[in-house]
Amino acid sequence: MFAKEYKKTRVGRSDIIEFLNSHGNEKLDRMAGFIGYECTTEQVSINEKSEEDGDSATKLSPPPLPPPPPPPPPPTKKTIKFWHVSEYREKKQDEINSEVPEWVEGDSFEDEEDGEVSSAYWKKPPCTPPLVPWSQLWPFLRNRLGDNKESKSIDIERVIELVSKLRPISKLPKKQRFYWSAVSYIILDFDKRLFPFWIDINEIHYGIKKLRGRSGLEVFSIDNGPSGQFRKRNVFPEPKVDFKFPEPNTPLMIMSDLGCFQPSGKSTRSWLYFGQRLKKAGLCPVVLTPCPPRLWNKALLEYFNLFFWDRGHKLPRHKEGVYKYNTLSKLDESQDAEVDNKQLEEEKKQTKRLLSLLSPAIRVEPSLLRAVRFLLPRKEADAGVEVAVWNHEDINYSPIAFSLKKDSLKNYRKALLEEDSSLREKVISLIEKHHSHLPESIRCEESLIINALLGDSINTEYDLKRAEAFMQKYMRTLKRKDFLEKKEVRAWFYRFSDRQPEEVWKKYKVLTACWVKINSHDREDGEIEVKKGMSLDDAAWMMDPNKSSHTILQRGNEFTLKNGYGASETDNAFKVSTPIAYLTTNRPYLDMFYYKSGEEVYHRGLNLSLSKVDKIVRPFTGEIIFNTDHEEIVITSTETPSWAESMGQSGQGLFVTFKDRKEPVWWFNPGRYKTQSSAKNKSIIINRGFWGDSTGEDEYGLYVDFKIKGINQRMRWIEPGKFMMGSPEDEPERLDREKLHEVTLTEGFWLAETACTQELWEAVMGENPSQFKGNQKPVDNVSWNDCNLFVEKINQIADLNFRMPTEAQWEYACRAGTQTPFSFGEEITKEEVNYVNNAGIVDVRSLPCNNWGLYEMHGNVWEWCQDWYDANYDIENVVNPTGPMAGSKRVLRGGGWYDLARSVRSAYRSNARPDNRDDFIGFRLSRGHKK
Repeated sequence: MFAKEYKKTRVGRSDIIEFLNSHGNEKLDRMAGFIGYECTTEQVSINEKSEEDGDSATKLSPPPLPPPPPPPPPPTKKTIKFWHVSEYREKKQDEINSEVPEWVEGDSFEDEEDGEVSSAYWKKPPCTPPLVPWSQLWPFLRNRLGDNKESKSIDIERVIELVSKLRPISKLPKKQRFYWSAVSYIILDFDKRLFPFWIDINEIHYGIKKLRGRSGLEVFSIDNGPSGQFRKRNVFPEPKVDFKFPEPNTPLMIMSDLGCFQPSGKSTRSWLYFGQRLKKAGLCPVVLTPCPPRLWNKALLEYFNLFFWDRGHKLPRHKEGVYKYNTLSKLDESQDAEVDNKQLEEEKKQTKRLLSLLSPAIRVEPSLLRAVRFLLPRKEADAGVEVAVWNHEDINYSPIAFSLKKDSLKNYRKALLEEDSSLREKVISLIEKHHSHLPESIRCEESLIINALLGDSINTEYDLKRAEAFMQKYMRTLKRKDFLEKKEVRAWFYRFSDRQPEEVWKKYKVLTACWVKINSHDREDGEIEVKKGMSLDDAAWMMDPNKSSHTILQRGNEFTLKNGYGASETDNAFKVSTPIAYLTTNRPYLDMFYYKSGEEVYHRGLNLSLSKVDKIVRPFTGEIIFNTDHEEIVITSTETPSWAESMGQSGQGLFVTFKDRKEPVWWFNPGRYKTQSSAKNKSIIINRGFWGDSTGEDEYGLYVDFKIKGINQRMRWIEPGKFMMGSPEDEPERLDREKLHEVTLTEGFWLAETACTQELWEAVMGENPSQFKGNQKPVDNVSWNDCNLFVEKINQIADLNFRMPTEAQWEYACRAGTQTPFSFGEEITKEEVNYVNNAGIVDVRSLPCNNWGLYEMHGNVWEWCQDWYDANYDIENVVNPTGPMAGSKRVLRGGGWYDLARSVRSAYRSNARPDNRDDFIGFRLSRGHKK
């Protein structure tokens, strides 16, 4: 009894462990029975005895702790983009026209009661083209809703036939004639997805009533499939009724897609259930459907006789033409998935084409959609494409018409330009005919769009001058404050502006004036969106002239605009921000364009009337253009260049630092500092405080130009890096002294773009020892000792730390990131390298440069290097090698004008005594780091 009650209590693992620790293993067996456990023969060790612990008693260990959670990832470092002025252009006075246009004075809409803004109600739009002409449709309807009946006339032919066969005639046979059935049922489907066909469905309904009359005609309408409510037509108001199945064999016609246009298939399932009930009631309905056979569900053919209702598909005129239940199922079964996918892709293609043709229209009614579809071949654009257009994701649907979404207009209008011109003209003519009764504002807008997209050569019924006059009248209406304050007046123009392509804003300047006028009222402070293609210069005449100066500053990754020009560095704004650009303008708004990857992202107009520092944009990458009536300034972003040690900002502007100098180098701001360079210069200028006379950056990288006694020499910045020095064993014509090994150059260096010219040598040394005379030819016939003396003298003229490059630096620069025998590839031509040439030396820069902008690194003249020559140079991985400490010969690299191709390879090594001179030896300047 006690044990039984004890077993009902809850005993957990912790109780057993506590008992074990208190009494040991001896009493555990006795205790097990009381708490409802049994001892098994297999002993399970709770905790094995530790080898290091001498105690024989079993000790329990706490369960292992879960592994510690991984440390949180370090916070991502926010990258700061440094911005600077890269282009500056000062505008001419005749570029901005501030004269008031003549059309500003005149009538406005306030003088009209209805006038030009009302609809042309006396005009009637074209009717919707029928899917099938009525002449082909009514015989089909009559035969499906009728039957043969006995007339009052005696069938003489039948009587003669009976008499000839000697058969008794109990009743004279009567002639059979085809009549409308006494009772007929019609179901009209007005689901939302079938909206383009509502007019067609109603036309058939009215046509049937006109042909046979209302007697015995039961008409029902549905708008949510057969599972929803049925409404009885021909009764007003239409009552909701439950559908009662008629007698068997009663003619029943349905005008619907049977849910086949619905991707989910939910509606089709309700039609299948409805078809099963119809079949059970002895009915076989005829379905007139605008859905093409490719979209039919095979299961529907078991219960419905489907007929495709569209142009080009003749409906059978006789009752024998009715399809049997499974006639079409064989056709569908023969179509595999690949064919279905092709048809689906073709439908999507034609849907987008139809939308592109309709893109100039502000609104598209079902009648216009049908008319434009009928311009395309029927095999390409059937009724299924029409439904796909009406239910497309790129349209805004309404119960009257649809319009294209503004985000998709650009792509569709671009596709319109690729269509045949004759087809475009037919579409434009249809748009104008179907919209001739609409308000003047719609016809005006469509005319502006059509002419801007397709040019003035397109034939349009609506006069373009009339469209411009309408917009001018609208602008004059805005001049009255009471009209400007009306929300509906401004709301129309906001909708209008969202639909306009870039070409319209460029072509019709009156639109810009309207935009500025409305935005000045709605956004008195801050920035306004300026449409792509619009220029505020076109509305300069309506802005009050008030010359002002402004400074654009960068603070972190934000731009701010501060009124005032050339503020002192004691200004609080300059203590926390960096001045980027300085602007001067006579307008209250500033044009700002933001470009990314060469494409305009957005266009803003900044209100310059603010007296405080105001955030205007949060840029990260790309290019920003600020446009005023005085200047155009381009600002681009950059990060710390690889050739600089660091980059920073202060109240004076942007600067970089180098390892070989303590003083910062300030970025030159075009437009603020006068320079000899062109006014529009895309290169980065760092002229202030640098060791050269002028600097810049091009497709090859950073360069510096310096002048010695009027002679210019350009130096290229060679970034640090790793490369494989020497040549692989399989390289043709290689030598043993070109063993391949890895070299790391941890510091960048400057290297002359060309070999030292004779005019530069003569300017420094006062003489020209060259055999092949010419100012632009490399100096030749100079020894290593002569070149070293030249370096000493030029460093005395300007403390520039010039020298000759090391052998590793020379080969690194020669290869320019390549590992082929030549920097030009596996082979060379005489158009690339001067070698095997009895004519001698050619001018510098007369042959192509390598990838780093260095000329004639192969051939022309051998070039002295700083190193002593070592035939067995260290083949281990080395860092910044400088060659042996002493020797008898100096290194020569590059090959000369008389050498074979193997001697002008990147890896080829030669040498000569330091006092050796020859007409094929020259050198190239390098600039090292000050230690």
